[in-house]
Amino acid sequence: MGKEEQLRHEEAENELLSIYLMGDIREDAQFLGLTLKDIGWIIGTTLIIGLVPFLLPVSFWTKLIWLVLVSGFSFIGRMVGLPMHRKRYYLDKRYQPKRGSGSDMGALLGMQEDGWYYVNANKNGKPVVQILYQLQAPPWETAILSQKRKRIAAFGQFIRACAKEGFAADIHAEQIPDFRHDIWQQKEASSSDSEGIHNLKMMRIGMWRELARSGEAQRSAYVLRLSIDQHRIDARQRDDEPEGTKEELKRFRFSAELRERQSRVMAVLAQSGHAYSLISGYVTPELLGRWWDRKAWEQWTDAQESWEEPETEEKSEHYSETETSNLAPEEATADVDEIEQQVVDEIDQPTGDERKRSFLRLLASHCTALWAILSRLQAILVLCFWKRKEPTTHELEPAVEDESVQDENESLVLTPGIRFLTSPVPSGKTFLSVNLGAAWSSHVSPVHVIDLSPDQGCKTALNPLPLTCDEEGWEAYMSRHTPGLTLWIPKPGQRDAQAVQRLLRKLGEAYPVLVDVPWGYPGREELLEHGNAIAVVDNDYHHWLRWAQASPTWQGEVWINNVDSNMEQAVETLVKEQWQLAISYVCPAIPGARNWLYQGRPPATDGAVRGRLRQSETSQEEEGCA
Repeated sequence: MGKEEQLRHEEAENELLSIYLMGDIREDAQFLGLTLKDIGWIIGTTLIIGLVPFLLPVSFWTKLIWLVLVSGFSFIGRMVGLPMHRKRYYLDKRYQPKRGSGSDMGALLGMQEDGWYYVNANKNGKPVVQILYQLQAPPWETAILSQKRKRIAAFGQFIRACAKEGFAADIHAEQIPDFRHDIWQQKEASSSDSEGIHNLKMMRIGMWRELARSGEAQRSAYVLRLSIDQHRIDARQRDDEPEGTKEELKRFRFSAELRERQSRVMAVLAQSGHAYSLISGYVTPELLGRWWDRKAWEQWTDAQESWEEPETEEKSEHYSETETSNLAPEEATADVDEIEQQVVDEIDQPTGDERKRSFLRLLASHCTALWAILSRLQAILVLCFWKRKEPTTHELEPAVEDESVQDENESLVLTPGIRFLTSPVPSGKTFLSVNLGAAWSSHVSPVHVIDLSPDQGCKTALNPLPLTCDEEGWEAYMSRHTPGLTLWIPKPGQRDAQAVQRLLRKLGEAYPVLVDVPWGYPGREELLEHGNAIAVVDNDYHHWLRWAQASPTWQGEVWINNVDSNMEQAVETLVKEQWQLAISYVCPAIPGARNWLYQGRPPATDGAVRGRLRQSETSQEEEGCA
């Protein structure tokens, strides 16, 4: 019954969004991206130009090759749009009249701001009035069917109102970076209960800002333009007319009639749930800059620039009043014009400090963009071409200690593949699974953590948020502190090794996968054959004795957790004597690890801890970690 209701609901939505046209739309018919007009041009040029050699006394193969070349050139030209490019880059550029000097945006576009609307000329040279609005549309996906019907009906009434009042409506929709400086500044100014919560708040704000800068966080922006010919607005006499000249009365009647017409149209649009605001003249250059130079507009928005007037204009007015108070009217007017011209020249010519600041700001923005590109390129190269170094026979000998092994211990790179972390003692395999995943995960390179332990320790350490999961028998969670980190936990009663292997094959080919495997997990030895087996040991000697008893030999890597400078060499000696293996990774001791666990956050969310986990440094003496 539930599926039938869902199907009926989908059919109702499809019928709601469908449109029926009674005419025969031949212009929309296309074949291989070619319209009927393009196909006609191809056939015409092939017949007219391609058949010319058949009238000349040349060989048949020459005629056939010429016909094929003409047909192919005509087809390719229409496919790539050569006529359009020729008109745009040759005819329009050569014969287009040059209007204005480019210093005024209105003169460049042929429009003039007149109060709260704009006036420009159409193709016939007649004036056209344009009004710009910024729209805010309510969410569509979360609305119920009755709300969608109401909005569509109101939008249909809006179209009919535009046709009735004589307006032509143009809607421009685009995705822009979601910069919310007002919300971020409000959150930054708010007080926090503790220093940890304050740091978490600042990290989240920084994450939101970086997502907006990189273009991953976007929102929809809508601009509505209402256009109407000026001669269609009747300037009728009104009862509330002020006293004035004939031109003033004519302008008042025209503005009042235009305002009434647009209010009747926009009131109908407001019934559909849309909020609108009138766009002033200062916003128009911003819109054009957003459409023409997106990168410059993003830098302008990120820097929180505004359209505020410079203070020098007020100073110029003050100086003009004080200096011209004792002069004759003619001399005062001349001096005022001269002073205003000097102030304009000073504004147009920035000082050395302003040039330096603008240059440094531009240089910093370019360096930031270059660094982001290099970081993404490095991540892609690491994911695609980096291969883990296999241990050689010389590295397995206990008496040989070369510098290559020490360099290998200094850092760790998580590449796509499966790593099984296991231990018969509580040596920190859950701690390493969670924190290494949090240290290496990002939007560019996600990391997956699979927790097979019955106590679900990874879930406790991450404190994640649930996700909708399509994998049968699995529960998925996302980290609320680290982007790109996903936790997988089998559902209660689902301990099938085949299901685990299917999930590992699906994830391990493209992403790094860390698996927390208990020592007593059913089929553990068979499961370790599908990836890289990692033995997690610590600096507790009692734990090491249990390790040596549980596994006299070990085929895989060895990681050391919770180590300090005094015990690192001792643990490495024990491992070499027992298993003849070198240490692949050393996790340093992290101070306050239990406090992080109590707060529900992995220590790797801190920038300093993340750097130490990504590149191990064991030269400092620190406290132990859980």
